[in-house]
Amino acid sequence: MKKIFKLLFVLTLLFNVFMLTACEEEHTHEFKEEWANDENYHWHECKGELCFEISNKEEHSWDEGVIVTEPTKETEGEKKYTCTVCNAIKGEKIEFDGISEEKWNSIIQSSLFDNVTFNLDATFISGYEYEPGPYYSEVKLAGEKCLLDGEPARDSEKQDIRELFINTSIAIVSNFDNFEYNEESDKYTSKEAIVYNLNMVTVSAKITAENIVVELDANMNIYKISCKMTQEFEMDGLQAYVLNVTFTFTNYGTTVIE
Repeated sequence: MKKIFKLLFVLTLLFNVFMLTACEEEHTHEFKEEWANDENYHWHECKGELCFEISNKEEHSWDEGVIVTEPTKETEGEKKYTCTVCNAIKGEKIEFDGISEEKWNSIIQSSLFDNVTFNLDATFISGYEYEPGPYYSEVKLAGEKCLLDGEPARDSEKQDIRELFINTSIAIVSNFDNFEYNEESDKYTSKEAIVYNLNMVTVSAKITAENIVVELDANMNIYKISCKMTQEFEMDGLQAYVLNVTFTFTNYGTTVIE
């Protein structure tokens, strides 16, 4: 009797193996068009309910990524990567190692200097008739209002003041590629000199700025621009002169003139 049971068991096992093999041979896999994925891979799954075959399994192909949140000196930022094949997404924390070109360009806008205090600290090195400095000036700009060292500027002076402080500042720092970030000093330094033609109401000049240093505050606004500046005037009786100049900017986003 035991031999009969063993024989029946073997026959049943062989029959099941035969049937499974036959099913496999008859089954044609159809794979879903949409991608399945996990943290590292993507693939196509078989449409069959009890079929666990997969096709085209590959590692993700990540794009260059997009900065979702800019890092600051105080907080980490976040960068999002998307798989170019299956659109899977992954996030990555990023440390501050200097701002992006997009962020740099957004802060180098004249509108951001429209309500701000400029402190000018200049030392004349040579040229013209001034005694060697230092010379200090405080300029407050808010819309059409302008204070020069605490006194309202004359209408005839306002355009020259805006040209000198705002347009010159923007011109010498506008090229992101001309600067490199130094993590140790937390400053941006220029790679080469910048030449800017200054055209004011009363005088024109060619300005050459060298050794430019840019500092940003905790809110990622320009805090200070320092440079060695040569000004070559185009007015009779005036000579070119060389200065060490520091523009310091404060009070962004506040009412600097009541």
